[in-house]
Amino acid sequence: MISVCTLLAVAAIKGWDLQQLDINNAFLYGDLDEELYMRLPPGLASSKENQFGFVQSKSNYSLFIKHTASSFTALLVYVDDIIVMSLDQTSTDEVKNFCPPNSESRTWAQSNNFLDMEIARSKDGIQICQHKYTLDILSKIGLFAARTSPLPMESNIKL
Repeated sequence: MISVCTLLAVAAIKGWDLQQLDINNAFLYGDLDEELYMRLPPGLASSKENQFGFVQSKSNYSLFIKHTASSFTALLVYVDDIIVMSLDQTSTDEVKNFCPPNSESRTWAQSNNFLDMEIARSKDGIQICQHKYTLDILSKIGLFAARTSPLPMESNIKL
């Protein structure tokens, strides 16, 4: 969460482009109870080179950064949600071109929901809210219609 908040703060301060990619089929509806071992397909060489020029962060393995003389792009990946932050729309478009153009497994949008955080951007900055997430939790545990109390306990309790 520190990386998410830091990237959002930098994007807000610098006015950088911020978009989200949602991979619709990250999980293919099945649970596996056994261990799987995989090999790279023939023709795909294993190397230490970075994919598309991105370097994985050593402090947060879900953060990938691409920095050149004229651009900066950061990808924050969490399972099937990806936040793309870049200096400009052109750098974001380069990331978009990595995905197949007719792929139904991707949804690009201005970043508005990431890890159950509602992200709202305006000219004044970025606001983060978890209102919907909180309501979902209250509904799930059966306290959605519960009444509020000004005190967390009865006022006449003797401790």
